[in-house]
Amino acid sequence: MTRLPRIDFPGSVHHVFGRGNAKMPIFRDEADCEFFLRRMSALRKELGIRILAYCLMGNHYHLLLQSGKMPLSVFMQRLLTAYVIFFNGHWQTCGHPFQGRFGSRRCQNENDVRGVIRYVHANPVDSGLARDPADWIWSGHREILGSASSQGLVDIPWVLELFGGGEEGRLAYAGLMAQPEPSIKRRPLAEILADEARGAEAIVRGRDRSERALRLRRAFIVEALQAGHRRSAIAAYLGRGPSAITYLLAEG
Repeated sequence: MTRLPRIDFPGSVHHVFGRGNAKMPIFRDEADCEFFLRRMSALRKELGIRILAYCLMGNHYHLLLQSGKMPLSVFMQRLLTAYVIFFNGHWQTCGHPFQGRFGSRRCQNENDVRGVIRYVHANPVDSGLARDPADWIWSGHREILGSASSQGLVDIPWVLELFGGGEEGRLAYAGLMAQPEPSIKRRPLAEILADEARGAEAIVRGRDRSERALRLRRAFIVEALQAGHRRSAIAAYLGRGPSAITYLLAEG
């Protein structure tokens, strides 16, 4: 099946994510993380991409990027190709460490962007890997707070402007990150769908009963349940009743 084109244009902001094959680690040590970030930094300058948030999480990554003079797909293709070559050489492996192509979701407005920034930088805490976002060095959180030891990848003025600008914006961002918000622990259903369907989102949410459609639909449901979403919410997202979710899982 032909994959649907990504909606991308200069200035659009995208939540980009990917993970390892079979959920295996794609960042095994500090050298892996450092190479990925160095390559991302070089390409950002070359292709005019803005980095608004990022987090490397062992077996997956999250990026929040604003498209520039080149399409987002060019940036990601060059980033991931270079990383695969490095990774295989570093660990004496072969093949592709990533599970398919990267997933992405275009942010709809500034409030959406602020929510994704928080979601990305709260990932280590929500995953139980850190007690505070500032404890995780492989993210953009400390950069926004003004840490001198940060990587220097995030477009700080752009991000702070989202929260009011300057030091007031930095305080507002810190306040947002400090507020409890249980929903932040769940990956958005749209992100899970893009990750599992890989361009076949319309088929998963449609009425296609082919073997491929059912397999993709079940994979999405299982991943959404594991992420903490209720069956009723998943059913509503798919345009079905809760009993349909039970039936689909039983079929599989």
